[in-house]
Amino acid sequence: MQDTSVQWSSKRAFLYAAVGAAVGLGNIWRFPYMAGENGGGAFVLIYLFFVACLCVPLVVTELYIGQQGKRSPIGSMRQLCKQYNVNPVWTLIGINCLLISFLVFSFYSVIASWSMDYIASYLYQGQEAIVRDAPAHFKGLLASPERLIGWQSLLIFATAAIVAFGIRGGLEKALKLLVPGLFFILILLVILGAFVGDFAASVDFLLKPDFSRVTAQTWLMALGQAFFSVAIGGGSMMVYGAYLPEPKANTASSFSLIKLAVIICIADTLVALLAGFAIFPFVFANHIDPQAGAGLIFIALPTAFAEFAGGQWLALTFFVLLVFAALSTTIAFLEPLVAYFKERFALSRGKLAWLISIAIWLVGILQSLSFNHLKDWHPLAFLHLFENMNLFSVTDLFASTLLLPFNCLLIALFVGWVLLRKQTGTQPLPKAWLSVVKYPAPFAIVAVLVFGLLQH
Repeated sequence: MQDTSVQWSSKRAFLYAAVGAAVGLGNIWRFPYMAGENGGGAFVLIYLFFVACLCVPLVVTELYIGQQGKRSPIGSMRQLCKQYNVNPVWTLIGINCLLISFLVFSFYSVIASWSMDYIASYLYQGQEAIVRDAPAHFKGLLASPERLIGWQSLLIFATAAIVAFGIRGGLEKALKLLVPGLFFILILLVILGAFVGDFAASVDFLLKPDFSRVTAQTWLMALGQAFFSVAIGGGSMMVYGAYLPEPKANTASSFSLIKLAVIICIADTLVALLAGFAIFPFVFANHIDPQAGAGLIFIALPTAFAEFAGGQWLALTFFVLLVFAALSTTIAFLEPLVAYFKERFALSRGKLAWLISIAIWLVGILQSLSFNHLKDWHPLAFLHLFENMNLFSVTDLFASTLLLPFNCLLIALFVGWVLLRKQTGTQPLPKAWLSVVKYPAPFAIVAVLVFGLLQH
């Protein structure tokens, strides 16, 4: 029988955690400028199509592996391979999950540190110091290893402190504040944007499709953003699924995986759309190019907020939102690592959370230095693909563009073509879901993988 101390206390607690894992900077920071660069409403419609048709089945797949294995990603894969007499080489899926979590946490914390520094700058320097020369302010932040590493350290060790307290004492308590707080701030910004910004232009931009701008690249970028956004392939859904109560035989489980996956993907998509409606009213009201890329958040938006009464507090609220999103996601990165090493070593959860976080912190320092002292260091310069990339870019490419979709592919193949064939009796999931995992999902993932390589 599963130990109830490592179970979610309720379906709501699980959903807070799973939504927190899926909702991150990819929704609030990346989605708005991706939409801006790729045709607005047309991109959003294609994105929604992929979330509904591919991401929901893949989220179910990860949750299913976790719920069946009841362990860390590696432990669950080993258990299932042993239970169903499957080649143990599929344990590579679990190994990839931990590697992805470790690497993405190391550079994700750098991006999160930017938002933390902006909060401090608004509080102690004031709005004028930032918007006087917004590009110079952001450039100055990247050039300061002390500021980057300081805020990065705070985020990493705050994550460690939360995870150290366990599922119910740490994750649940923190995420019950972070996830509702994130939605509250987003809705507040949307309401403010509707009153003081150009909300009509934002609605037109995000919801009115312009299919004349749709190309094959638009489809592939929307597909990649959908996979990136819902946090599949990294193991967080797998380990969170392992903490679900065991379904009762011959009864309808209140923890229906498909229903939970649908809720997770709806919440994730809702945050992405709300982020667009929170950002673009201020962008259009100040005639800022919505295709400003990553600079839209850290350069253009501070300037836009400054044009409104109470602009400093608007900006502060927005960057607090980014930190909430980042923290809910870093918790999901750390938990699979802690779960695995707790299975392997006779150490407490608290000690493991801190030891693993120190290792991530050391690698994260190198990621922060990639923007200043180590910006001219190209660790893989002998390979053509990586010759002009610093450590941060190499890690991002390897983990997000290569390893993440590759692991999604392995997960789809394992469940669709191996695991469910070994299980006898009534299939636990609908045939339509299985068909998606077996056929369209692998082809779509390969397309994302190839496109990601071609982009670089």
